[in-house]
Amino acid sequence: MSEQTDSTSEEQDTIGKESPSVPSREVDEQGSDLAELRGLYTSQAETIKELHCRMDKFDKTLARIGNHLGILRGSHARSEILGKLSLVADYFSYNVLDSLSRGDILDLSRTVAQGLAVSPGDLKSFTEADAIIKVANQNGDHIYLALEISFTVAEKDISRATRNAGYIKHATGIETFAVVAGVDILPEVQERTNAGEALFYPIPARELAPE
Repeated sequence: MSEQTDSTSEEQDTIGKESPSVPSREVDEQGSDLAELRGLYTSQAETIKELHCRMDKFDKTLARIGNHLGILRGSHARSEILGKLSLVADYFSYNVLDSLSRGDILDLSRTVAQGLAVSPGDLKSFTEADAIIKVANQNGDHIYLALEISFTVAEKDISRATRNAGYIKHATGIETFAVVAGVDILPEVQERTNAGEALFYPIPARELAPE
């Protein structure tokens, strides 16, 4: 009886000593799993952040490329039309008499500066006009065309053309029309040309196609 009691007591002591170690292992394993999850979360967060940075850089690169392409297309359209000003005049039933040189435009700018309160920026912009053409209508009357050329005609183009036309008429006393030329035209600019604010010369896309 005493031996059985001792044996039972030893078993109970053994169980009592081993039982606390079981939950301790589970806690350690759970802690390890949580640490691993935190590491994965941190790694994924860093990866997502890096992807966002790369996407931002990619978007900026695309925007720069788009701007450069816009400049190139506008420059190409400008060079093509400046060599074919008679087509622009003929489109509106005018005959070209002369295309003002840069020196002629500078002379006009001095007259403009003397008679109008013009900002230096606007005056400089006027001297950089794409083209100022002297034409004759079917009655032989002389008229000036203040021309601005872009691949896609935007607000800035029609604003420059109308401003330049006003300067020329003030300096010369001759009727002057604003003209914008482009392959495309923005809807809001189309509304302004439809209202008679400026004439629109549509550049045929084939005119800009490589030979």
